[in-house]
Amino acid sequence: LAVDQPTHWVTTLAMCESLLELRWVVSSVLEGGGSPPVPNLADQQWRLLQELVPALRTVRLASSFLSEEPNAPVSALLPCLHGVARLLGRQLGECGLQAARSAIGRMRGAMQKRWRIGEGEGEEVEEEGEMLDSPLVLGSFLDPRFKELRFLSPDARSRLHGRVKELLSAQRDEGEEDLGEGEGSPIMVVVGAHGNNQGSPPPPPPSPPRQSIYDILLGEDPTERMPEIQQQLENYIAEPLCKRSCSPLDWWRGKELRFPALARLARRYLAIPSTAVPPERAFAAQESPALRRRATLAPEHLDQILFLNQNCDFIEGLRGGATGAVERRGGQAHARETLYQSLVSFESQAWLSEDRE
Repeated sequence: LAVDQPTHWVTTLAMCESLLELRWVVSSVLEGGGSPPVPNLADQQWRLLQELVPALRTVRLASSFLSEEPNAPVSALLPCLHGVARLLGRQLGECGLQAARSAIGRMRGAMQKRWRIGEGEGEEVEEEGEMLDSPLVLGSFLDPRFKELRFLSPDARSRLHGRVKELLSAQRDEGEEDLGEGEGSPIMVVVGAHGNNQGSPPPPPPSPPRQSIYDILLGEDPTERMPEIQQQLENYIAEPLCKRSCSPLDWWRGKELRFPALARLARRYLAIPSTAVPPERAFAAQESPALRRRATLAPEHLDQILFLNQNCDFIEGLRGGATGAVERRGGQAHARETLYQSLVSFESQAWLSEDRE
């Protein structure tokens, strides 16, 4: 049997799984009698475990998904959350016990409230401006694995494409301004009608571009009048999806020359991590009361502890005098522990007195 550890929430699932797997062994031991007798779990409690384990497995599956290296960018967060919400909704409908439905409903409701996820696929809950500017949605679009944005409606996807065009245009304008302000930029000299070239003839009008056989037979090519950044965006949307196991950063490294403007935008959004800590520790409780007491130490008391710890050997050597080195070593550990416990208890009492005041 696995034992639940309060500091790691994943161990709760391991405990429930092992308990269900060895149910007949546990029941036979508990019902076999003992001194003192231990009551077995009721049938409703076993059923509650069976209905809660799939929901806990879904959460563990999401944490494992976000722990993989290709899913480190923030682009994988929204597809993962919508998948978890969909699975929890399905498991919620299959539950027969009210306690299990309440637990799974609270899990799903808290996740939807935190991330503003709709109850159905494609349902928009966020406001329009906030959704279009969200790094989560933009990162998912710039990820070649999730660029279809199946969790959004077609109208929301089209508006997002327009928002990406605006970002690309702003990025191009910033690049042109940086190029114009840089050292060594070309200087254009415009000579007016009354300049030094009054006697020179006016420049000839530009000749019309030569039409190809495709233009003559099929008409004007619409891509010729399309801006370059818009062409890159349309080609990226038409690009086939890559495998979900592929790293989006490696994909953009290979496509940087083909989509230079989009690659710069993807570098900006895919650099955001999906989580700041490992997912298995994201919801962990405090490790121990001792660490909480240690965290309440004031800076001056921490300096005193470090000072005494560094000089403890010297102090013990002075106190021991001519005694042997073995005896001095034996008392050093006890002295350090006594000193640390005294300071920690003193700091805890001071902290409690401040709270009471």
